[in-house]
Amino acid sequence: MRVLRRDIETLRTGDSGYKRDFAIYDESDQQAVIKSAMKRLGIDDKQLKPRAVLSQISWAKSHMLDPQEDLSSICRPKD
Repeated sequence: MRVLRRDIETLRTGDSGYKRDFAIYDESDQQAVIKSAMKRLGIDDKQLKPRAVLSQISWAKSHMLDPQEDLSSICRPKD
C-alpha cells in the first residue's frame, strides 16, 4: 500500500485520476456502506442482500460499465 500511496499520482490525467488520500475498504466495510445506502433508499436488506448488490457492482466494474449502463442492463426485458 505504501507503493500505491507514493506513486498513485502518476496515474492522474489533468484534474482527474487518483489522489494519495484514497481508502481501501475490506469486505465488511463494503457491506456496511451498501447496507447504509440501501437503508437510505428504503430497500429492505432481507429482500435484496447487500452481498448481491456488491456482486452486481463487481460484475459491472469487471465489464467497465458505468452505473447508468449497469442499471439499463438489469432493467432490460429478457427475450
